[in-house]
Amino acid sequence: MKGKLLVGLSLAILIAAVRPAPAEEPKTVADVLAASKEHKILVEALTETRLFDTIKDGGEWTVFAPTDAAFKGLDEATDKKNAGNKAAFKKFMQGHVVKGKLSSADLVERAGKEVETLSGVKFKVTVEGKNVFVGGAKLTKPDVKAGNGIVHVVDSALVPPK
Repeated sequence: MKGKLLVGLSLAILIAAVRPAPAEEPKTVADVLAASKEHKILVEALTETRLFDTIKDGGEWTVFAPTDAAFKGLDEATDKKNAGNKAAFKKFMQGHVVKGKLSSADLVERAGKEVETLSGVKFKVTVEGKNVFVGGAKLTKPDVKAGNGIVHVVDSALVPPK
């Protein structure tokens, strides 16, 4: 009896050692942005417009994520338009989010075409050599994957065409 118990225990230990550990829960797009040191302004703006909850809960998302430096480089006219106008500011921020997952390879396939953002504004995708641009913003760090989507770090905020 003692021998069978020892064999059974040894077998259980062996199975546990061979079985892979459970995978860590994949981070959401919101989690990826919140962990970034260069996206504090973006996270604050997405939170203020309640888009942060949108990209954290359900669905699949692509976020074109301007860095803090990119937001600081916005032109004065865009700043004035969004200042104190919650609806305009929300629409501006929605212009950085696309429903669905779009990798940089997907964007390259759409070269010359447009992607439609949550605001309804469409931005043209262009490719120059190895560089991909959306609405004139260059993807500087593409394809940061999350459990519910993709983040593309961009060098400028996406401003709707006039």
